[in-house]
Amino acid sequence: MAVRTRREVRRGRSRALLGGAQGRAQRPRAQPGAPAAPPAPSPPGDPRPSRCPPPPPPAVSPPPLAVPARWGHPGAEPDAGARGPAVAAVAPGTRSRRWRRGHEDDVPQGTRTTSPRAGLPGASRREMTAILERLSTLSLSGQQLSRLPRLLEDGLPKMPCTVQEAEVPQLFREPYIHAGYRPTGQDWRYYFLSLFQKHNEVVNVWTHLLAALAVLLRFKTFVEAEQLPVDAWSLPLFVFVLSSVTYLTCSLLAHLLQSKSELSHYTFYFVDYVGVSIYQYGSALAHFYYSSDQAWYDKFWLFFLPAAAFCGWLSCAGCCYAKYRYRRPYPIMRKMCQVIPAGLAFVLDISPVAHRVVVCHLGGCEEDAAWYHTYQILFFLISAYFFSCPVPEKYFPGSCDIVGHAHQIFHTFLAICTLSQLEAICLDYKNRQEIFLKRHGPFSIYLSCVSFFGLVACSALTAYVLRCRIKASLAKKDS
Repeated sequence: MAVRTRREVRRGRSRALLGGAQGRAQRPRAQPGAPAAPPAPSPPGDPRPSRCPPPPPPAVSPPPLAVPARWGHPGAEPDAGARGPAVAAVAPGTRSRRWRRGHEDDVPQGTRTTSPRAGLPGASRREMTAILERLSTLSLSGQQLSRLPRLLEDGLPKMPCTVQEAEVPQLFREPYIHAGYRPTGQDWRYYFLSLFQKHNEVVNVWTHLLAALAVLLRFKTFVEAEQLPVDAWSLPLFVFVLSSVTYLTCSLLAHLLQSKSELSHYTFYFVDYVGVSIYQYGSALAHFYYSSDQAWYDKFWLFFLPAAAFCGWLSCAGCCYAKYRYRRPYPIMRKMCQVIPAGLAFVLDISPVAHRVVVCHLGGCEEDAAWYHTYQILFFLISAYFFSCPVPEKYFPGSCDIVGHAHQIFHTFLAICTLSQLEAICLDYKNRQEIFLKRHGPFSIYLSCVSFFGLVACSALTAYVLRCRIKASLAKKDS
C-alpha cells in the first residue's frame, strides 16, 4: 500500500472541498410553491437510506500560503527536507515591517525593494535603523517637553484669571499699571498657587525667592569650605545671613499674598517693612565687625550700633505710618516718609564700607572684598532710583503690566546688591580675623547680637499697633 505524503493529503482535502462547493453551486434551487423534488437515489452499495442527505464533508481549512524564511523569491519551492517546521501564513507582498527588518540581509541581489536602505550593507542598514529610532525618540521627548508648561498648568487647580485695573479696589492699583491684577476675596490657596500664574506681581515674587535661595546656597558652600564654627567670631555673619533671608522672605510674601483683602494688604506690607529694618541692622553689624577700617572705627565705634538700631526702627515706623496715613493717589509726603528714614539708615549702615572703598581706590585697590563692596553700593543706588521713580511704565503706560515696571527692576538690583554684599562680607571674614580679635571681645559681640533681636521686637510691635488701627478703621468703614 502506497504511503501518501502530507502534501498529497492536503491536496486531496482541497479537491474535496472544491468539489463540494461546485456541487452546491450547480444544484437548482427550489422555487416557492413548487413541489419538492424527490430525493436522489442512493448509489449501489450504499447502506444508508436514500431519504437521508449525504453527510457534509469535514470542515478543513485550506492550507495557508507559507512564507519561507530563506527563499529568495515567493514562488520558489524548496526541497522536502529544507522546509522545516511550518511558518506563519502571510500573503505575498504583505510582510510586516518587523519581518522586513529581520530579513533584509537575506534578499538576493537583483531583487527589487522599496527600502531606502537597500543599497547599504547589512550592518550599515542596521546602524541606520538604530539611529533613526533614536532620533524619533528624541523628537518625541522634545514634543513632550514643549507640552510640559501646558501639562503643569492643566495639573494645577483652575484659578480665576487676572482682571483689569477698574475691577479691583483703589488700594490695590499701581500707577500706570492697567492689567494683570489678581481678584480679591479668593481663598488662600489661590494666592499661594498664583506663584505659578502670570500677573503683575509674579516677577517681584520670583526675584526675591530666587535671591533667598541663592543666599542660602552660597552661605552653605562657604560654611562647608571654611568649616565655619558657631562662636563669637562667626555670630555677626550668621545674623547677617538671617537678616538677608528674612527681608527677602517677607518681601516675597507681601507681593504674593497682599491681594487677599484690604487688611491682608496692610498686614503683609507691614511685615515687609519689618523685614527691611531687620536687614538694615544685620548689615550694620556685619559692616561694623568685619569691614570697617581702623581710622573709621576709632571715630564712630561708640555710637554706630545704637544709631543703626534706631534708624532701622525709624525706617520701619516711617514706612508703616506712610502706609497707614495716606491713600491712593499717594501724595509726595508719603514717599518722603518712606525714603528719608530708609535713606538715613542706609547712609549710616554703609558708612564703614564707603570709607574703606574710597581709601582703597585712592591707594590703588587690590582687595577683592573692596570691589564687591563697590558693586554693592552701585547696585543699591540703582535700585533706589527705580524705587523712587516709576520708570519706564510712566512713559509706556499699559506696556509694562506683567514684566518691566520699576518695582521689578528695583527688586532685581536689590537682590544683586545683597549677593555682592554677602560675597564681600565672607571675604572680610576670612581675611580680617586679626583685626577683629584686636578690637572686640565676646561680651560686646553677644550684646550687639541680643540688641538685634530687640530691634526685631520693637519693629514688630510698631507694625502690630498700626495694623490694629487699620483693622479698626476698616471695620468702621464696613459697618
